[in-house]
Amino acid sequence: MEKQRIYNLSLLVLGVVVVLASTALIFLTIFGPIRKMPNTNKLNSSDLKFYSKTVFMLIMISLAVLFMVAGGMMIATSFVQKDWMCLLSYIVIGLGVMCAFSFGVYFAVTYGSFVKTTNTSLKTLAHWEDIFDCCGWNEYRSMPPCASASGSTSRITCKTVTQPIAGASLQNLIVGFSFFLLLVVGIIFIYLIGGSLNSNAGYNKLDQ
Repeated sequence: MEKQRIYNLSLLVLGVVVVLASTALIFLTIFGPIRKMPNTNKLNSSDLKFYSKTVFMLIMISLAVLFMVAGGMMIATSFVQKDWMCLLSYIVIGLGVMCAFSFGVYFAVTYGSFVKTTNTSLKTLAHWEDIFDCCGWNEYRSMPPCASASGSTSRITCKTVTQPIAGASLQNLIVGFSFFLLLVVGIIFIYLIGGSLNSNAGYNKLDQ
């Protein structure tokens, strides 16, 4: 029983931490690096819309809500030690784990691609120039071959314009893997609680 109390208390504390962290994530999404990302109508209607502020915000706020529900399930399980509650928590938190890991990897790849890109490595540079109104990637190039008259006038490179996207991707990959670890620990505690429940049930049968 003493171990079960420790597991329950640990799961309760972890659930509160996850809920608070999820709330903080919503504020970070609204007021953090994502706020500085490009968000033009041209970008939102193009095939590069997944790099827009609108899409990044939708993804992160949706994840924050999912993580908040997962944290709530941890809190509920710490009070309601039933097999059906553990099973329901496995499903919800497991979904959170998969989403946290998947989007962590997605944003890691996105961040890496922005860091490694050069004028010569990006085959669709002209398309990016047109969508983001920039010229060249890490080095300015005149028009033609630059595809943006606005970028040619401002002489701004695409790396400069997309720097907020790289920064937001770095933030999101850290957030994704952090929640991944928190939720995995939550599943471990729920597993331990479930094991304790089965052990206690076995002892009760023996006593009878």
